[in-house]
Amino acid sequence: FSVVPLTAAMPSPLLCACGHGVLVVVVMLLDWTMQRRPFASTNRLLWAVVDNAGHGLVALGCWLLVALNMSSWNERHGGSRVSSTNDVVCRALPVAIGCAAAAMVLDVDHFFAARSLNLQDATQLATRPLMHSTVVAGAVSLLPAGVGVALRPWVGTRSLHTLAMATIVLSTAFASHQLRDAWRRGLWLWPLSYGSLSVSYTAHFGLLCLVPTIAATASTLLSRSGSQTRATLAPWPV
Repeated sequence: FSVVPLTAAMPSPLLCACGHGVLVVVVMLLDWTMQRRPFASTNRLLWAVVDNAGHGLVALGCWLLVALNMSSWNERHGGSRVSSTNDVVCRALPVAIGCAAAAMVLDVDHFFAARSLNLQDATQLATRPLMHSTVVAGAVSLLPAGVGVALRPWVGTRSLHTLAMATIVLSTAFASHQLRDAWRRGLWLWPLSYGSLSVSYTAHFGLLCLVPTIAATASTLLSRSGSQTRATLAPWPV
């Protein structure tokens, strides 16, 4: 697998900043595309496919930014430097693809809520489906870590680490999906509230950029706190 080098001389913090900028541009292009013909017309299948693929692309980008942020943190705090940006991206890519898949699968709940495989039924629901509740999605993303805590006396440190990392990946996927939807529909807080917390278009960009930063911080602390610590940090540490 080969990735075109971004630059060999660019400092890691600047590379991370550029990565966040690229993420914002990608989201803006996706939103612009969704509002153009034929996506904004009656072709619901095309609209749904592009919208779902967009969720996957943004989640994938978020996790690659997690990897770049972790590599930058490691470099600034005296760890061994990864030989190239390519190495960081290639190590993180399998998990990034999993993160993208999780973000895309979230939309399956439309069909469960509609009790139909018909796309028109699934996209014209009277209420939002269960997994589009920020509270419910957050609780589901915590399940792997909860299982790890419950099984801690019987499983090894590596398994606990894997379950905790799974929670961070799911949280990144679900958060990126929900924030992409939030500027149009708000963050639905059921069952804490039947209302939605409105998020402006500008604010949702800032929140999206915070997602990989928070995930990278959590991943770094997790990797350095247990026996999975490595000289070079990159998700998923193995």
